[in-house]
Amino acid sequence: MITGQALNWHKQKALRCLDAYCGIEAREQQVITDFQIANGAHVRPDDVRQSLGALKDDGLARRRLDDMRGAVWSITTDGHKEAARLALEDGE
Repeated sequence: MITGQALNWHKQKALRCLDAYCGIEAREQQVITDFQIANGAHVRPDDVRQSLGALKDDGLARRRLDDMRGAVWSITTDGHKEAARLALEDGE
């Protein structure tokens, strides 16, 4: 379980991954894989799942269970705004 700054870092990176999907739902495993590709294979899948759950609790992401695909994630409107704000702060 991650906390503090580590959780904040994971949340920011997970939000960027979800933002890249432009609102289209993505399977949980795909989000984890894309997170690891973008940020390093050393990132544990459970840490990504925890950060996605924290984003959901913050209202920045949503999770739903699909009968065929299992858990799928997407960014909310507020999440998209937050991702844009983070990109501006980072000068992207």
